[in-house]
Amino acid sequence: MNTVINRDWYIPFRKSPRRLLFDSPYRLRFELGGEVHENTTAPVPRFIQALERCRAVADAVFASSEQVIAVVGSSPEPARDFYAPTKDSFAALYAMGFRLSPMAEWKASLDDVDLDDDDEPPASFLWRAFDITGSPASRDVLLWSSVTYEMPIQPAAPVIPFLADTRRGILLRVYDDRGMDVTATAVEPLLPIYRSFDRWLLDYDRERMRAAFG
Repeated sequence: MNTVINRDWYIPFRKSPRRLLFDSPYRLRFELGGEVHENTTAPVPRFIQALERCRAVADAVFASSEQVIAVVGSSPEPARDFYAPTKDSFAALYAMGFRLSPMAEWKASLDDVDLDDDDEPPASFLWRAFDITGSPASRDVLLWSSVTYEMPIQPAAPVIPFLADTRRGILLRVYDDRGMDVTATAVEPLLPIYRSFDRWLLDYDRERMRAAFG
């Protein structure tokens, strides 16, 4: 398997991919599903709104990217996953239409935590990195899998995708139908996103975002 371009930015994924979302002050938080459509009473309208919003933001975030990498984690015990149980998370992802081969694979926990001597180590996730440059269909399968998680929408796969432009230092993570974070190592790449998608920013975090981007 090939290594990802710009290894200096890629290596932290092997330790804690989720921590990368919070290590920079330049982080935008988006509301996806909103308050109009409830998950239980109007799942389809809520799903459509959430998917359309995260696709629009992802299109803008990576519009000038020369390369986009997807780092995708599989639940340690996918058969016991509450929302999308399956024997093989990546097989479920491929059944949804994902067609790319991995360029790297490793095992690591989702979070970087300090353990005491008597603590149990966190479960290891199986991680795979994919070059999704020029593959909007595969990218959309990953976004779909994130939005449908915790929703009564099928098909689904218990995976945790992160989308990254390692050259420009940008990381995007859709948590579920509720929200999405976009982080950058510098303010410039996200300034136009902050201005263009102001109406979708999460209200309770606006003060922090205004301090970082305003």
